[in-house]
Amino acid sequence: MPVDWIDSSGVFTSSVFLKSDLLPGESVLPDRPLSLPPQNASIAAVVVVHYGVFEVTRACLASLATQESLPHSVIVVDHGPNPGLAEALEGANPLFRVIPAHHNPGFGAGCNLGAALAWEAGAQVVWFLNNDASLQGPILEGLMNLGRTHPEVGLWGTHQLEHGQSL
Repeated sequence: MPVDWIDSSGVFTSSVFLKSDLLPGESVLPDRPLSLPPQNASIAAVVVVHYGVFEVTRACLASLATQESLPHSVIVVDHGPNPGLAEALEGANPLFRVIPAHHNPGFGAGCNLGAALAWEAGAQVVWFLNNDASLQGPILEGLMNLGRTHPEVGLWGTHQLEHGQSL
């Protein structure tokens, strides 16, 4: 079921990664099989890589808190360039924690860092959400249901829109 999300440039992009068995050395993932607990268990983590304007990431976290009712945690990887992100995000979402990484090794490395920390904390599902995305409705539960129905699939993406048009 497509969900209408749009980012500040008119395009929404997001991905959800469900852990599966991986060969040793292929990823930063812990070496353990996918096991999704019962529906509505708090097993999901949302990873947001921040760079630039605090208000953009703050709006993303606020829309996530408003629209997503499924229990989850939020890990914001701070690629800077300015200090003070944790303070700037205060109150936007009760579930977030900021991981400083101002050396900014790139978006992919930020996702890997956030995912590794999420799995270390017990998450079974990691959702990579662009920091300029704005949620127009819930999606996490639908993606997790797809993961339960099709455990052989390790990565799910969302329906993307540009100015209201399907890509």
